[in-house]
Amino acid sequence: MWRRLILGGVLLAGLVAAAMPLRADGGTTLTVDGYVNGGDFKSGVISFTLDRMDQRFELNASFVPDADGLYQAISDSASKDISVTVHFDPDTAYIDSATSRPTYIARSIEFQGKTYVGDTASPARSGVGLLGPREQAEFALGRGIAYANAGDTKTARPLLDAALNYPELSAGLKALAAKARGGVIEGEALINWPVGDERDRLMLAALTDFKTWSKLAPDDEDAIASVASAYAELGAYAEARKLDEDAAARWSDRAFWSLVGIARIDRMTGDLAASLRDLDKVQSLAGATAGMPYHYHRGWTLAALGRDEEAIDEFTEGLKAQPDYAWAYLRRSCSEAALGRLTEALDDYNQGASLARKDYKSIPDGTGKTADLARLDQVAARLQSALAQDPRRKISGLCDGYWDWGDETRARSKLLPPSP
Repeated sequence: MWRRLILGGVLLAGLVAAAMPLRADGGTTLTVDGYVNGGDFKSGVISFTLDRMDQRFELNASFVPDADGLYQAISDSASKDISVTVHFDPDTAYIDSATSRPTYIARSIEFQGKTYVGDTASPARSGVGLLGPREQAEFALGRGIAYANAGDTKTARPLLDAALNYPELSAGLKALAAKARGGVIEGEALINWPVGDERDRLMLAALTDFKTWSKLAPDDEDAIASVASAYAELGAYAEARKLDEDAAARWSDRAFWSLVGIARIDRMTGDLAASLRDLDKVQSLAGATAGMPYHYHRGWTLAALGRDEEAIDEFTEGLKAQPDYAWAYLRRSCSEAALGRLTEALDDYNQGASLARKDYKSIPDGTGKTADLARLDQVAARLQSALAQDPRRKISGLCDGYWDWGDETRARSKLLPPSP
């Protein structure tokens, strides 16, 4: 699921695994954040889901002053561009029969600078070893999705394997498990650099899981977009484009990621004018231009075209919706440097680098992570030196050379059959 955040951006922006002292018995609590995209308030429990996460959270409202006001406030979080941070217990996971989604006790939530503490006393599920095979598989799935969304992929992977190894897992839950495991494996692939057999082997495994997800959930446009993205990472641009184009035609009113995928393929293969036209089509989708992804990708393409003033405007607009997105600061810095605004460029670069280093703490070690951290230091030093010599000096190509920014055209993977 990581790629859903920003295609070609840092892997785990906004997702941080954490141990919080919020459970009476000292057990683990994980942290995720995002916009609320659905929920209800009944029987003394505030239930809600977060955008693009297959999880449902329950906050015991009896502990919360003005619970009605809190529920209304978090329900409007998306329209206010204010995310909700949830501290939840993965070991309370159960599959909600009404929604077929893993559900967890929220120990507390943070919203608009305030913390609302719920039930910290109820223990995790007990007697798990006495559950039947299906219930154990479902419990493993719930915990696996929790750890995957919170960035702890090492813990998530075996749990998701266990869920998928149970042959009688329902089709809907198997789709969720394949989606989550595919995202975990994709993340493992993307921390490898440069492109090579090991990276491709992992990406092919992710592609297989995404295909399973798509087969089991044929009406989920995100599944198609994930298959297409994996193909693109493997250099199979024809297959990726065909899938994205078919999805954009089928879901013409909500095909955001497919349109962004087409734009990305055009940018990767060097057709920048086409990439910009692809992104123009996104403007017809309701709400699609409100968040970071549209503005980030449009700014990226404009910068590649040398239209840096316009690129800066796009990154600035995106940061209004997601002010902690490191890579928008870094890309804006590169455009400012290209225009000879080195003071602004260094300020943005320092801000972006600081955020990026925090994100990298949650990413497993790999050759790409090592290279990118070294690159952050190199560019900062270059900017500082140039600023000391001439604050109006123009520096082009500052954003070139980052391993995970995903614009490099590559040969088709040898692990795939020949191009159709």
